[in-house]
Amino acid sequence: ERAQKALADHARFEAKQMGPYAPFYEGYLEGRRVVVIYNADHPAYQRLILDNRDNRGQIAAIDFLVWSLVAAELRNVDDNSARYMEAMREDAGFNLRQLLTT
Repeated sequence: ERAQKALADHARFEAKQMGPYAPFYEGYLEGRRVVVIYNADHPAYQRLILDNRDNRGQIAAIDFLVWSLVAAELRNVDDNSARYMEAMREDAGFNLRQLLTT
């Protein structure tokens, strides 16, 4: 619970329908806060977030991991790094989709 409150000072989490083939998450900065948007249509959202909504510890672990990935991606300001990070996010979303639907 304490960790979730600490993360809330740095992040906001939302879910949005982005289609089943879009990445698991995306993010942007809002002031100094990282906004993480989970793709509600991605199989990983159902399996990792919704199916575990009563397990706050597991949700917090996923939120921390995804927040750290988004924050790292946003720190890369040059075009080459940004494209590389975007490709990694897309590949990771593809891999998760394959693992969770086969």
